[in-house]
Parts: sequence; C-alpha cells; structure tokens
Amino acid sequence: MKLSKHKFSYLQQIAIVHIIAGFITMLLAYYVGTFSAIVLGLSIIAYAAVGLWFNQRLRKQLVKPIDHSSYWLFLAVGLLLTLFPGITLGLAALCLGGGLIIYGIQSFKGSRLNAGQLIWAKCRALFSILLGLVIILSGAAGLAWLIGMLFGLHIFFYGINLWMLSKA
Repeated sequence: MKLSKHKFSYLQQIAIVHIIAGFITMLLAYYVGTFSAIVLGLSIIAYAAVGLWFNQRLRKQLVKPIDHSSYWLFLAVGLLLTLFPGITLGLAALCLGGGLIIYGIQSFKGSRLNAGQLIWAKCRALFSILLGLVIILSGAAGLAWLIGMLFGLHIFFYGINLWMLSKA
C-alpha cells in the first residue's frame, strides 16, 4: 500500500496538534494561567490529604507520627490557591516583580566592577528593573497572562521542533 504525498506522517500530525494547541493557549493566555494556578492548588490539596492520611495510618499502627501541622498549612495554601487564584497570583506577581527589581539594582551596582561590558550590564539591569515594575503593576491578571503565554509559546515551539524533526 503506497501513501500519497499529501498525507502527513504521524510525527507531523502530532506537530500540527501542538502548534494549534500552542496558538490557542496563547490566545487564551489569561485563562490558561488562572487554570494553572487552580491546578497547582488542587495538587497541593492532594499532597496535604495524602500526608494527613499517612500520618493517621502511622498513628493507628502505634508508630510515633510525624508533625502534621505542616500538612494543615499546605491544605490552607492549596485551598487559598484553588478558591482565590487571583489573590495568590497577585502575591506571586509582587514577589516575582520585587525579585527582578532587587536583582536589577544589585546588577546595576555590580556593573561598575565590570568595566569591559559596562553598557550591556547597565542595560540588563535597567531592563530587569523595568520588567519587575511591569509585573508588579500588571498584578494577578498580568502574571496569569504571562504564565499562559509562556506555556503557549512552549507548546507552539515544541510543535515547530517536531515538525522540523519530521522533515529530517
């Protein structure tokens, strides 16, 4: 049985699916980012539930259980992340933006020591500070969009890579 030239190979079909999924993910970046925060919250809840269950099983077998207070903390964080993803994403935006600003300031101070690439070091430091400010000012919605956009770009370029590998 001979395949015609217009049919795609299995790898090319997978590449097309990834390219389309990446493009759709980039179009719906805010919703994908918010959904990823919810999924993270659910996984943290599952971790806490398994930890509490394991601790209970140890107690039933008369083995000294480990401290279970951390599991309750994980449960609270997971519930917060699942029920209120905007608050958590806003806090994450504040932490990420603050970290970029601090990194930029430290890099700007350290650029004086590296005289060979002074202008590029200062440009990178200023870019880091500006990016940190943009992330803080965009808040939860901006961070959700950024997470979704990066995830979509990753899927899209993975599909492009698969397509190029199928041609090799």
